[in-house]
Amino acid sequence: EMTSMNHGQLTVLNNGKGRGFFVCKTCGYGTIASYPPSHSNSDKRKCKGTFERVSLGYDFETDIIEINFSNIFNDIYEDGFWESLMYSIIEGVSTALEIDRSDIDGTLYIKSHGNKSIILFDTVPGGAGHVKRLLNETDFVNSLNKALEIVVSCDCGGEKQDTSCYSCLRNYYNQYCHEKMKRKYAVEALKLLLSN
Repeated sequence: EMTSMNHGQLTVLNNGKGRGFFVCKTCGYGTIASYPPSHSNSDKRKCKGTFERVSLGYDFETDIIEINFSNIFNDIYEDGFWESLMYSIIEGVSTALEIDRSDIDGTLYIKSHGNKSIILFDTVPGGAGHVKRLLNETDFVNSLNKALEIVVSCDCGGEKQDTSCYSCLRNYYNQYCHEKMKRKYAVEALKLLLSN
């Protein structure tokens, strides 16, 4: 099931790797230190303001596609499965539709009942129409086929396929989940999707 959103709004958050940021309510000085130090304001005068722990973020509009596989993968909870599937699809879309990899990306959306869906989006603010091309069934199937070709042709993890590498799933943008992604998750999921 796919849903397209023109001018969809994404919020990008940085929570300081779970620690948050400390920002002075008076002068705006910010730090990631656990105990904010004494500090000076922009006039170089000592500030006695109090700190607030915050996450930093911004909103931007772009083209978004939500891909919901909950009717197929509704009870899969292996750590790294969804990330492996999502990044394999992104690599397949980028290759099959000849889109620069840095122009599209994705994230996982966890629904209230625990099921997950994959959100693919154009990284260009305002959108470039890249992910909307997946609404064409032929382009979507070609992208899945290319994704399967990429993960099957790689040999990382040997026969167990229990890892990933920069030739199949990994890239600079998904370093946060490199250790969780396994090529076998993507291979098995894509084969099942394409068999249907």
